[in-house]
Amino acid sequence: RRPGLPAESNPDSRLAQLLGDGHGGPAPKLSAATLWKWTVAQRLATGRNAWEIETTERGGKGQVVALWPLVSAALDSIPSDSGSDWFRVYKYGRPDDPVRLLPAQVHYGWTPHPTDFRQPLSPLQSARYDLSIALAADRHSLSFMQNNAVPAHVVAVEEFADAEDLEAFKRQWASEYRGPDSAGKTHFVEVDPDSDRPLSESIFIQTLGVTAKDARLIEQHQASLGRVAMALGVPWSKLDASGRTYDNADAEDRAFWQTTMVPLCQTLAGEVNMDLAPRLGAEVG
Repeated sequence: RRPGLPAESNPDSRLAQLLGDGHGGPAPKLSAATLWKWTVAQRLATGRNAWEIETTERGGKGQVVALWPLVSAALDSIPSDSGSDWFRVYKYGRPDDPVRLLPAQVHYGWTPHPTDFRQPLSPLQSARYDLSIALAADRHSLSFMQNNAVPAHVVAVEEFADAEDLEAFKRQWASEYRGPDSAGKTHFVEVDPDSDRPLSESIFIQTLGVTAKDARLIEQHQASLGRVAMALGVPWSKLDASGRTYDNADAEDRAFWQTTMVPLCQTLAGEVNMDLAPRLGAEVG
């Protein structure tokens, strides 16, 4: 009944049974730890999280039986025009055939957007450009590995008699020259010995090379990921321990806990205590 005081706790309360450790869990074959991890991931990615509340009676009435995780991206919260509820109905599932859920059937929490209190704001919103840059860098690296893993080339050849011959030549080139294991290989082709044209006019290869800007792609990628970590309030050294020392690790962990983890825990706990806990008994968590 008083968070933080074990003498005042009630491990047999319905709230503890659903959301605490060592009990039945929020739903069949679902542990409370798994639900909390899912909930935190949804909150960080989308700025909101939701559980469907299963009860003994239809429409969210009666005793709470189970809590089912809902995918935030598939949930549409419809604001209410007036009254005590922020939202009048929730639509979940496929856009063309959604399931309608009443406010009593959903536990919903969100981080209010500065321009509209009932719209969610993800902490990743401030890092959306850095995420785009990081994603573009990953796609570039993947394409680089798939497309020979060497600097780009321009290959000019004589015009082929038909499209099939051209496709056959490109397949041969790709099969022998493409892939990370073929990096740096020299490719050889034959030309017609009876041709009067110089060899330089039969096939021409120009290496385009890698610019200094492209060479710094890895550095830019790591900088973008570092700014994403900053948006989430995570010290970069906790993800990349290369600059982490014993002298600063303890202070850094303490600051991370106090400035990032505790506020998030307090937010999630407050939402449960105000919305869900009163339906389960006298206890809070």
